[in-house]
Amino acid sequence: MKIIIFENEKSMVEGAFEAMNLAYFGNKISFLYYANSQDGSPFSTLADADIIFIDIQLTAKSELDGYNLLKSLLPIVGENRLAIITGYSKNDEMLEEFKLPKIPVIIKPVDYVELYNFIDKNFPLVIKKNATKKD
Repeated sequence: MKIIIFENEKSMVEGAFEAMNLAYFGNKISFLYYANSQDGSPFSTLADADIIFIDIQLTAKSELDGYNLLKSLLPIVGENRLAIITGYSKNDEMLEEFKLPKIPVIIKPVDYVELYNFIDKNFPLVIKKNATKKD
């Protein structure tokens, strides 16, 4: 299983992802972290990810903000593998403004149980296929 995370503050989320991996997936998930949009390019190389989490407010050094990154990834991976991870709570209006589909959102800070429950709710096939422990 492969999860990609576009997050410029990796230390804020890494612990939750790693703990979830250990507790629920037998440490089978491989993670790739990118601090900005250009680190993940060419985007075609991301097509094999099970889930891609995108922080909306990436670093100022990022060529694309989270919304434009979503827009770029949609034709490659489809909306069923995309999630937003952010501290910003007004995402529905912005998704509408950018003419993007409703992408599942998890608000930071997040703990590993909350993260697992979010994935279970929004990406149940990933859980069914990969989880070693269920609550």
